[in-house]
Amino acid sequence: MANLLDNDPLAEEFAGGPVASFRLSPQDYHRYHSPVTGTVKWYKRFSGNYYNVDPLNLRSRIDILTTNARCAVCLETEKYGEVLFVAIGATDVGTVNFRDEARLVGSRIRKGDEIGRFEFGGSSILVVFQKGRIHFDEDLLKWSQQMIMTDVEVGMGLGRLQEREE
Repeated sequence: MANLLDNDPLAEEFAGGPVASFRLSPQDYHRYHSPVTGTVKWYKRFSGNYYNVDPLNLRSRIDILTTNARCAVCLETEKYGEVLFVAIGATDVGTVNFRDEARLVGSRIRKGDEIGRFEFGGSSILVVFQKGRIHFDEDLLKWSQQMIMTDVEVGMGLGRLQEREE
């Protein structure tokens, strides 16, 4: 998290939290939508490289997801606490664009709202939750441990809200 957010103290909020990682191929839909309803707490843009994000390159010595150009927005939610959404550029992506309302602190974003787009090419999206907020489905955890990619479609469930102890 520290590398992903360029050593910003804000990264501490997400230390040890679950991360959903989505890799887009050039032929995939390259607009992105909010996974949750919430209010924009902060937005940051990070310059960087445009390394390819295919599975083989992700195993290289270069930490591609934290050195590529990226933008991050933190959404404050009632259900999930703070949720970090990071759009990461890659080969052939000239720009990572967030819509104005997704960059404006205090804006209300609803689940499913389009919040931005990649200009072209392969790219990645990370959605990070605070520790103890959600639990991913067992099949996804199993495939992830085996490093097996899984196709995900819009609206597909990936996990469940974790009951919080009071």
